[in-house]
Amino acid sequence: MRSSTAHAATSGSVPFMLRGPKSVRRILAVAVAGAIGFTPAVINSSPAYAAVGDITRVGTGAIEVTEGGRIDIRLSRAGGGPLDEAEVTWAVADGLDPTIDEDDVVAMSGSVIFPAAANATSAQNQTVSIGTVNDTMDEQDLENLEITLTLPSPQSPITVNASIRDNDAPPAYRLVVDDANPDESAPSVMVSATLSAPSGKDIEIPLSTQAGTAKAGANQDFVALDTVTPPVLTILAGALDSDEVPVTINNDDVFEEPVQSFTVRGGTSPTVTGTQSATVNIHDNEDQPEIDVVAAGAANEGDEIDFRVHLSGASERPVTAAWHTDDGPGADYEADPLSPHGRAVAGQDYTGGNGTVTFRAATASDDTTEGNELQHVKVRSTRDTIDELNPEDMHLTLSNPTIGKLAEDFVATGSITDTNVPPEVRLLPTTRSATEGNSGVKAQTFTVRLDKPSGQKVKVQYAVTAGQTNPATPGSDFISRPGTLIFQPGETEKTFTVDIVGDSALETDETFEVEILAANATLATDLNTGPVPFTIRNDDSAPSFSVAPLVLKEGNEGTVAVLPVKLSGATAANATFNVTAAAGTGQGGATDAGANPGDIDYVDPTATVIIPAGQTTGFAYFLVNGDDVFEGDESLSVEVATDTVSGTDLIVTGTPKTAKVTITDDDPAPSVRINSDEADEGDSVQLTATTMGVAQHDVSYNVTARGGSANGSAAAAADDFSDPGTIGLTIDGGTLSGSTVNVGDPIDITDDERPEPAETVLVSGSAFGTAGKVEQGVLTIAANDDGDQGGEGPGEEPGDNRPTISAPGRTGAGPVTITGRVAPDATVELWGAPIGGGELAWIANTKATATGNYSFTRTISQGMRFVAQSQEVNSNEVRVTITQGVTLTASSPRADHVTVLVKSSPNAAGRKVVVQRWTGPNTWTNILVSRANVNGAYTATTTAPSGTIALRAWVEGVPSQGINTGYSAIVRPVIK
Repeated sequence: MRSSTAHAATSGSVPFMLRGPKSVRRILAVAVAGAIGFTPAVINSSPAYAAVGDITRVGTGAIEVTEGGRIDIRLSRAGGGPLDEAEVTWAVADGLDPTIDEDDVVAMSGSVIFPAAANATSAQNQTVSIGTVNDTMDEQDLENLEITLTLPSPQSPITVNASIRDNDAPPAYRLVVDDANPDESAPSVMVSATLSAPSGKDIEIPLSTQAGTAKAGANQDFVALDTVTPPVLTILAGALDSDEVPVTINNDDVFEEPVQSFTVRGGTSPTVTGTQSATVNIHDNEDQPEIDVVAAGAANEGDEIDFRVHLSGASERPVTAAWHTDDGPGADYEADPLSPHGRAVAGQDYTGGNGTVTFRAATASDDTTEGNELQHVKVRSTRDTIDELNPEDMHLTLSNPTIGKLAEDFVATGSITDTNVPPEVRLLPTTRSATEGNSGVKAQTFTVRLDKPSGQKVKVQYAVTAGQTNPATPGSDFISRPGTLIFQPGETEKTFTVDIVGDSALETDETFEVEILAANATLATDLNTGPVPFTIRNDDSAPSFSVAPLVLKEGNEGTVAVLPVKLSGATAANATFNVTAAAGTGQGGATDAGANPGDIDYVDPTATVIIPAGQTTGFAYFLVNGDDVFEGDESLSVEVATDTVSGTDLIVTGTPKTAKVTITDDDPAPSVRINSDEADEGDSVQLTATTMGVAQHDVSYNVTARGGSANGSAAAAADDFSDPGTIGLTIDGGTLSGSTVNVGDPIDITDDERPEPAETVLVSGSAFGTAGKVEQGVLTIAANDDGDQGGEGPGEEPGDNRPTISAPGRTGAGPVTITGRVAPDATVELWGAPIGGGELAWIANTKATATGNYSFTRTISQGMRFVAQSQEVNSNEVRVTITQGVTLTASSPRADHVTVLVKSSPNAAGRKVVVQRWTGPNTWTNILVSRANVNGAYTATTTAPSGTIALRAWVEGVPSQGINTGYSAIVRPVIK
């Protein structure tokens, strides 16, 4: 379409524009010409005959130009006189079909002017020049137009026919598919065409389809376009896009390649350039088919097991899977413990093998015959004569699939049904008796035999019970437990035993019975009627009896004495014995009567002893009285004789037997404690003692009195008292513990005139014979004659000059420093004794400094008592204790173990050692408890958790020796 300015520029005048379809334009052009006073006429005047002023066309005929050229119509006005100005208008209208379009010319109308002339001596010439548009649109080869020239009145219009020849090539096109990658479930794809440029012609493009990997057909992948009357894509003149043509996609049930393609082709047409095609890729929507297998059912021996191999859906390509057989049930088999199956063995029970199943390719979605969805694998079973576990199983396994995949059920178990008769069970020996024997057990072997092998396990149960006639007693005559014999496939003989118990009891022949049961075998005739009897033949004579001496401890609360009575062999009936006791005589005789401590030693035993039938030992029981009286070992006699009333004397031989019963005393011998006392010079003092413990008989002690120091006191001199010598002290038997007795005659204290401090006499002694010990007492003679009365030390009153003393405790054996103050430059004596006991003894002297300070250093290995003495005045006593020194080392010799070494100072030989591990919170747990060796050390290895642990050790002290329990430092070994 051109604008009006273009027409004006070309024609030189402003045209009367005509617009609209060509037929309309033609009507309008004629109407315009009539309106301006011209009558249209087709006149082609020749200038040779024209009158002055007439306008004629120069030349005749139609005009043809090529697109972009100009249509020139030459006009001439005759001269020969004066001429007025004359205007000739022109208008373009459609010619014969095919006609032009308004866009084919530059202007649709215009005019030319012949100028006025006063005297035109020659003709005037003008040209109507109409430009054509050189466009790029392919149009009809010739488009026709009609040009009407309207002349001044009274001349008629002139009509000129013209044609425009097209010079453009037809446009190219491309095919468009609305979905080039459709899913198989899509009903169709739509095909259309798009031009590279608009055309002035209506365009028709024929379509066709060509199969590729996708197949064409009603039951294939797509429906091909009709080849007899192909569908056509139509593009109207001036448009770029065509209508759409559908291509049907088939949604089949066949598993195919993931993508299958076909081609849509556009045909040739004179109105377009070239041919085009488009590819459609159909995406398959079927799941990959699965292959499973199942056994059609059990097969009898000799028949085939039919394994049905199934494909879940048809495939466009052949599907294969390998198969092989194996013994026994497959993974698909669920065992039932109440109904076990046997294991079929290839080569014995069936013919094993392997191979491949092939499902043929489906030709179309309606191709679902058995060949492409079901295959059979048949396995031949073997017929034999052996009874086997019924049924026996083997299985077939699928593997290595192609195209398809294995389903969950790719293993199937096939069963073979056995039809053979089970074996018969027999029991040997057929002669069924044996002698008993006198002792121990004798195994009687029984043999169970099958008359032929079985292919399955055969279970034979046996039970042994007491017989019906003279029944033997289980446990005493025979020993047997019910049992089951398992015959593995192929085995034919098994044994079991019954133990015959030997004894020496006289008894009749006895019987037991053997019963055989079989669940999967038949019983021989002699077993099928019930239990089989077996006889135990007696071979014993009457037994004798015996008793033996008995020794037992007395105890403090009473003890039951048990005196065995033994037979040389068991009896078939109970054996009864009479029992009597006789007291011992003398000091060593046990008695059952009396009023003094220790007199009643026992209570008479039971009157009878019964040995049950089948047993060889019975017991006489009596009570031994426990006490805390020292009496020495004592004995009594117990007589055992066969009872005549019960008839035991007829089944047991032997005269009455006597057993000596000794009661050993376990009470300590009594001791005495000398009672300490005080006296003044001139007194007569009766020494006394307190008894500790009681004795049944008299006990004696030796006692002496000697001057000696007690706790730092001054020892009495020999002339300070009358020496009684060795005093014999006898405690009467039965004297109760805690009694006070006199020790010898009174001792006279010498009355002299010497000034003396308090002095002491030590009274001690020793046991005589079996007596206990004598604990020392002290007789103190009071200070007299203005002697030093003593103070807190051993009798002195120190006043302001009393020495001071102090000493620290320590851990482990080693030096301790004793310090204090006395008078300046005074001599100091150090006295000491173990805390565990003993009198103070002189240790060392030193001299105090000018300020009165002194010190001693002593190495100690136990607790000590120290007293300092200066200028005959004693200090207070100081006690120095030792805390047990403990060292602990630990290491890990191997994984989860720890080795410890504990050492002690002072030597703690024989004392308790404990190693502990921290288990928190606030908790130490014992891991080792023992005692130190002779070197005072302990080492051991025990388990421990891996990683770092905390350990400590402690060693028991001896408080009576001034040694306190001590702990080691904590160690933290790393355990492997």
